[in-house]
Amino acid sequence: MYFLGSRKFHSKREIVLAGRRIRELGTLTFEDVCFVRDVFAFHPTKRGRADTFFVGRDQGSVCFFVRYEDGSEEAFSFRCCVEHMPGLFGAKQQAHKQKVLNAAKRAAKKVLLQFKNSQSEEDPKKTEVQHVNPTLVEIFEGFLQSRNLKFSQIEVENAFGIEGFHIKDNSVKEAWIEYHKDHVGILTLVTKGRLNV
Repeated sequence: MYFLGSRKFHSKREIVLAGRRIRELGTLTFEDVCFVRDVFAFHPTKRGRADTFFVGRDQGSVCFFVRYEDGSEEAFSFRCCVEHMPGLFGAKQQAHKQKVLNAAKRAAKKVLLQFKNSQSEEDPKKTEVQHVNPTLVEIFEGFLQSRNLKFSQIEVENAFGIEGFHIKDNSVKEAWIEYHKDHVGILTLVTKGRLNV
């Protein structure tokens, strides 16, 4: 199983078909951007941190483009990114990564709730906070790098009677909460359940 944006895929072929549908529509929703960003993470020659993605024309062909934080843009091969994804064994590692990210978001809930309460005009139960720039993945990867850790070293648990995953080691959880406070950037509200991280 592959977890990309808010979507789950059973094969690389499904991922390629989803990318083709988005490309044919020509306009990316926020959810599409999150999906394409997760796929682009596997690109073998990316030049820096991506700001956003869009569909455009390159030498007469319709394709995906990335806009980097420095303002430069380039076309890239969606299929090439998919080809560089791990196989099904690696997908198990990807599933663990998703659990860790869900646990990380839960641990940072105090900051996210403060933002939600200051912004939401709707029923708070119908919306959730999403990290835009940097993304939750980028913040958490920075945290791991600062402590010389890998995703595989972060243990999570599904505590009895409490929904969702939690970071098992309290010292790691507390350090993450402080790191997140110092590095959180742009946040936004989306309809609940549309995105995972």
